Amino acid sequence: MRYIQVSGFILGVWLLLSAGLQAALIGRDDFDGTETFLSKVNSNPTNRGALVWDSVSRATVAEQAVIDTSVSAGGLIGLNTGDVDGFLESTKTDHFFAMYRGGVSAARTLTYTFDISGSTYLSLSMDWACSGYIHEPLISVTYSIDGADPTTIFSVGSSAEDWTETMEDGREVLNGRSATVTANGEVANPLTDRFQTYTPKITGSGSVLTVTITMGSGVGGPAYGLDNIALYAYDFMDYLPQHVAHLEPYRWDKVQRGCFIRYIGDGAYPEEAVQIIAESCTYIHGQNKVTQSSREQFTIPYPKRIYRFAYKNLTKHYDGQDSIFLNVPQWFMHEAGGSPNIVTDDYPTLNLTNTNTLYAGMNLHEWWVADMRDTINPNLPGNTIFIDSLNGAMRAGQSGNYDYWGNAIGDGTYYDNDYTENYLKPLLAKIRDEFADEMIVTGNYLNPWFLPDGNYEYVRDYLHCCYIENSERFDDSYTDILNIGIDQVQRVSEDGKMIFFNLGTGKPTPAPTLTIEAMRTKASNAMPEFYASLDITEQDELAELYAYFEFKLAIFLLSANDYSYFCYQETPIGDYGGTDLFKIVPPFPEFQYPLGAPLGAAGQNGNEWTRQFEHASVWLNSGTGEAKVEWHKISAINCGGDAYTDANGVEYALDRSFIGGSAYTTTDAIADTLDDPLYQTERYGDFAYQVPVANGNYNVVLQFAEIYYTQPGKRQFNILIEGTPVLVDLDIYAEAGHDVAYDVVVPNVMVSDGTLSIETAASVENPKLSAFRFAETADEGFASWIVGYGLSGTIATETANPDSDHLNNFEEYIAGTNPKVFDTFGVSHFTAGGSTTIEWNAVHGRVYKVYWSSNLLDGFTLIGSNITDGVFIDTEHTEEPSGFYKVTVELE
Repeated sequence: MRYIQVSGFILGVWLLLSAGLQAALIGRDDFDGTETFLSKVNSNPTNRGALVWDSVSRATVAEQAVIDTSVSAGGLIGLNTGDVDGFLESTKTDHFFAMYRGGVSAARTLTYTFDISGSTYLSLSMDWACSGYIHEPLISVTYSIDGADPTTIFSVGSSAEDWTETMEDGREVLNGRSATVTANGEVANPLTDRFQTYTPKITGSGSVLTVTITMGSGVGGPAYGLDNIALYAYDFMDYLPQHVAHLEPYRWDKVQRGCFIRYIGDGAYPEEAVQIIAESCTYIHGQNKVTQSSREQFTIPYPKRIYRFAYKNLTKHYDGQDSIFLNVPQWFMHEAGGSPNIVTDDYPTLNLTNTNTLYAGMNLHEWWVADMRDTINPNLPGNTIFIDSLNGAMRAGQSGNYDYWGNAIGDGTYYDNDYTENYLKPLLAKIRDEFADEMIVTGNYLNPWFLPDGNYEYVRDYLHCCYIENSERFDDSYTDILNIGIDQVQRVSEDGKMIFFNLGTGKPTPAPTLTIEAMRTKASNAMPEFYASLDITEQDELAELYAYFEFKLAIFLLSANDYSYFCYQETPIGDYGGTDLFKIVPPFPEFQYPLGAPLGAAGQNGNEWTRQFEHASVWLNSGTGEAKVEWHKISAINCGGDAYTDANGVEYALDRSFIGGSAYTTTDAIADTLDDPLYQTERYGDFAYQVPVANGNYNVVLQFAEIYYTQPGKRQFNILIEGTPVLVDLDIYAEAGHDVAYDVVVPNVMVSDGTLSIETAASVENPKLSAFRFAETADEGFASWIVGYGLSGTIATETANPDSDHLNNFEEYIAGTNPKVFDTFGVSHFTAGGSTTIEWNAVHGRVYKVYWSSNLLDGFTLIGSNITDGVFIDTEHTEEPSGFYKVTVELE
């Protein structure tokens, strides 16, 4: 469903991610004149007799063995007739590159060069066809980057099977031996007499790519056709949408969760644990070494999840002094004396600088990637690899470590040394290039206290998903580190990275310390039934777990974007997870509250952070360790319909509080929603809604679907909320089409008269509304304002009127008047003449509007808006004999 916003905060357009890649075209040759490349070299451009190696068409080809014209009935069919080898459907009329060799003794090549600066992921799209008896075809396509040794990405071979070729006159000709194809080493569809597209991948980076298409020497007979060569570039992040295509579209209905869980001994998962975890979380980090059957305990009943069962560390060799270490000790760090002394903290430390010593034909970097691949099941949905300990690998580049021979490794700082630049980053690139097209590449790279940018460049360049576990530092630097961390996570998530935010359960360093009695009260009030079901020990464990949860949740919400998952748990070990695994997936009520889409990015003012969601307001002070997530009360009305509870649990009342209009219903299915009943009904015509509400600020969602008209321009109308136009000449069909859900978010609607007013005005045909919902937002400004006047208790509420004038406290707050003094908001100076000047005492943070009426019976017309300085000059009504002005005030 698409969301748009008409004012206030910026709101993204939430679109279902496509499973396909959005590629950038680098170069092409269609053999019809469209040529984009650096160079093209044809080794032997010929088009005569049996030597065809050139761009041809039906009209220009000299060798009829390339394009069949068919013999007359009863004619001979054989290699020497020039009639049996022809291929291509009769509709093939454009140019292509023809290859027919007829016993040529020398190989022939077609070579292209392309500028690939700044590109890493490439694919070469090519259309191929063949004809005739395929024996030793010797067709290959290779690539080379900046003069490196060529790599084969496409080749044509032959099999012993016969194959049938269709001539243009409909006859079928049986040929001996058929063509086989491999692309990137994998078997692909065999060639036929009709063109097919093949797209082998090219991996690597550099400046100039050379692509060479070769037909070997020595064998004649078969003919080949090549057409529509195109080179495309991808960013590795372009693969993320296809990795999550099996999921439901990301939803903001509630906080989206993740967790990690394993059992001692890497045993199978208990059935009840699988259900609790999978029904609570979308992103599940599992244990690394479980069997395929144990993995399938999750993946078969719950396929629409993200799973991580593949793990490897950049620094530690967790298999200890196994055969790898014993056979290749040169791959590990040693002490100053060299071998055999090894640097270890229970586990040997890898030395990434050794790329020369081979084991089983691989160097250390190649072995690392191959060992990771051994842990992967390619058929697992949402497959994720986790790369651990970037920070440790970076620190290994500092002085103090030695190689097998006793030579010092690294110099300088952890973020600026040869080890990092020349060995660590190339390995990270190798991992990314190996797995990014098939796996969600995840790592714990971001670290707010690492210079110079918290390792942001590593997340940007090498990861799909950022696993965050270091956003807090529990010492005197807590506040500064947390501020940096929130900003960094915002930056990463806004880049489109997936986020797995693992926040620890410890007390924020500057936060007030809660007594165990206060923790117990807090937990028992929030989860009375579950709390009562636990024994005394677990009750206290739950209380301690919940004590500072709101602060941690606020950290997550401040930086979350699409595909962000919140992990909050005491332990990853299922054996110690407690009753119903509450220490791994806590049953906190906040996880069930409606959240709604964000209404903009988080804002920062010193140590204070704020962010608004459709159904929640977030406030956090990193300096005091305090936070508040205020969940808004939701109200909703199903226009023209009955009471309904939507997929997010929002309860819509039956149609009420309306004035005028008529109801209409359809049974058509509605696209882009799970809540068809809301959009199958409507109120249309000349109507308005006047809904009783408490005074305050509201976020309003207007819900539409064009269920009547089937073309644009048939219905256009305006919507006003609280007298302010929010939609002008809305054409639902033009925006979304027929029978498609279309929602509009209108934030920060201020109500000061106890009624939420929604009015309609026709431009073309009848206005309509399918449903709407609204949620009150927190107004921190009023709370601090009323305290500033020394008021508290019952006389400090929004509706109280301690000075007994005609304004209650909330209205005084809006007007900027004193709630303790009998006064009024009004004009302070009025001058009439050649023009009329109206002046009043303006208050900072307020905006004013001025209205005119010639008489009080016909209503007022807006003549001035967005006024902040308390002065308005009217030059339009100087000739009027009399009239009336009205000045209104709103929060800015």
